[in-house]
Amino acid sequence: MVADADNHLKRPLSVERSSESDASLQRNNTDGMEQVVVQRLRRHEPFIRQRKLCLFGYRHSGKTSLVEQYIQGSFSHEHYPATNRTSSKIVTRNGHDYLIHVLDTVGQDECGFFDPQYTIGTDGYLLIYSVTDKSSFDMIKRIHQDLWNYTPLVPFVLVANKVDLVDHREVGEEEGRALAQKWACPYTEVTSRSNKEVTQLFSFLLSKIDTAYDDTETFIRPIVPNTAPRPSCALQ
Repeated sequence: MVADADNHLKRPLSVERSSESDASLQRNNTDGMEQVVVQRLRRHEPFIRQRKLCLFGYRHSGKTSLVEQYIQGSFSHEHYPATNRTSSKIVTRNGHDYLIHVLDTVGQDECGFFDPQYTIGTDGYLLIYSVTDKSSFDMIKRIHQDLWNYTPLVPFVLVANKVDLVDHREVGEEEGRALAQKWACPYTEVTSRSNKEVTQLFSFLLSKIDTAYDDTETFIRPIVPNTAPRPSCALQ
């Protein structure tokens, strides 16, 4: 479950279509995605909305497993990512179709530095660490600092992964919550083995992004106070 921090709170492209409950058609190449868009245009349907999400974290923090669970609904122990990988999925939210692009970045220790190109066109971030590796928790602090220097206003969520490995835990929940409170961001604990938890995580980030855009029915416009002078009721 996702909670707000202070109690307010290039491999081939793969495309899958589903509702938020994760049902339906999977596409495994870029052509499939293009065909979906072309078909919508031919039917004169509204152009599909798009969101780009980016995952950051130390190596072996479970980023790739989270992406695989969200996109394909499956879990695997075998992951050897050597390059950044983008996967895509079509979901229906608030009565609209969205094409969700998820960039799984190579572990930050492997690339050696934060690449500003990751921030181009990105709508939201998941900052992921493994509760079984204190080094990953320390690395996420550095990543946050680098990210903040480029895109301080983009929504992000601090994610504690691998919470199912209780006997191997090195980072306590209180440490994660304290860091999230310091950053004034939402915090959640998940296991990439659970499709429900992973789906809720991505859905929560997407809902945070929704409030920053004017293309959804859930967009809440800020109330602008009326600064015009009030007419005087005093008798002349």
